[in-house]
Amino acid sequence: MLQRTMSLKEMMDYRPMEDDLMQCPETVTGFMRLCVVAPNREKAYDFLRHMMNPPYRQLALNSFEDCLNTIHYDFDGAQAAKPTFILMAEYRVTTDKPSLQALMEAVIESRPDADTDIIADCFMKSDEGDGCLRIYSHEGKVHAAMLQ
Repeated sequence: MLQRTMSLKEMMDYRPMEDDLMQCPETVTGFMRLCVVAPNREKAYDFLRHMMNPPYRQLALNSFEDCLNTIHYDFDGAQAAKPTFILMAEYRVTTDKPSLQALMEAVIESRPDADTDIIADCFMKSDEGDGCLRIYSHEGKVHAAMLQ
């Protein structure tokens, strides 16, 4: 699980171990690490509000365990050459992979700001080995790929 003591790189590199997934309640089918890269804090949190409000609210509530109490980690790069704000979170998934993929593709496709990039890495109990489904935005389009 993500920890507040981790650096941004450590959070991006983190992959739950099979034991982490198996220790979860039976209703939890996996983890989703969400990375929101936005021009500023307001636009990053605009994406979260978009994901947790109609028409996606009920789907999100049904797809993630206790998602309204998820801890979010902020990384403010306002002093960088290209100011960027990065928000990281980890959600406990309670749905199947196709439903999760459909939800996240729809949420990312309809995001309120095209300059906000999203990466959702989905680590599911049903996946063999250490692969994960990545759903992400790139050059204005939403993509999905299995990563090893």
